[in-house]
Amino acid sequence: MYAHYVARARRGLAPLFIDETARWLWERLRAEFPEALAALLMPDHIHLIAKLSRGRRRTLAAILGALARYFDLGQVWERVPEPQPLPSIDKLRRSVRYDLLNPCRPWKFGGNSIRLVRDPLSWPWSTLRDVIGAAVDPWTPCERLEAALDWRSPDFARSFQAYVSSDPTVHVKGTAFPVAASSRAVPIEPLARIGHAVISATRQPTDALKRSGPTRTLFVGLAYHQGWSRPELVAGACGAHRNTVTRLAHSCSESMLSPAALCLGDARLMISSLDPIRHAVEREMGRQGAYLFAPAW
Repeated sequence: MYAHYVARARRGLAPLFIDETARWLWERLRAEFPEALAALLMPDHIHLIAKLSRGRRRTLAAILGALARYFDLGQVWERVPEPQPLPSIDKLRRSVRYDLLNPCRPWKFGGNSIRLVRDPLSWPWSTLRDVIGAAVDPWTPCERLEAALDWRSPDFARSFQAYVSSDPTVHVKGTAFPVAASSRAVPIEPLARIGHAVISATRQPTDALKRSGPTRTLFVGLAYHQGWSRPELVAGACGAHRNTVTRLAHSCSESMLSPAALCLGDARLMISSLDPIRHAVEREMGRQGAYLFAPAW
């Protein structure tokens, strides 16, 4: 049986509006709850749908405590409540949908009610991206969710995205399914935008583009996919030697390339950082500074 796990920060604090803390928590939650059907990090709380078993509430509390200590946040979290069992397929489906729609509903903070994004695909810390194929190394693969929800559809990812987005807070008829960027012989997309798509698909920090590893490999692969075939130009953008770029261009797998091309093809998926959203919230609230969202850090 699956259950709905929730955890909230103390009133007036939103520590997960900082990319570094959100990424740290995402990676550790994934390690401890690998079978999760849905996960979503909001600025001041989290939602997680995972298997119900003894001790998992304490595990979640321990992870949150470790985050607070690692980032020196102090007593930032409220006590983690008992998870809510989801004994039927219907409750499971509705709970998954509810969680993934959270960023589109009015977010109440500091006496304000603010809509963070207009489409659930635009929120980076959500497994909806994983399900539709916009995440490299997805936490929740499409096939796992389809089986758990007992969903019969020839195209589960498309029908599930329509199910989630067909809500009055988004669009009553649902929003369009993303279309991947096509390969090109002549480059049109700037290398900076290609890098943005790679970061969006991998949930990695921007500096990962210039470090040896899969993120840089994917950047090179997507650049060549988009017509950037001169290795010296790509090398300058990712801090690699041109010979390294030539080698990496032929080692990028299709399973890595497809999510990045999907992000590049749809502006809703081209959100790799919470900074623009947080700054918009600060302007709307008429106040400035990250101190609004976390204790002195």
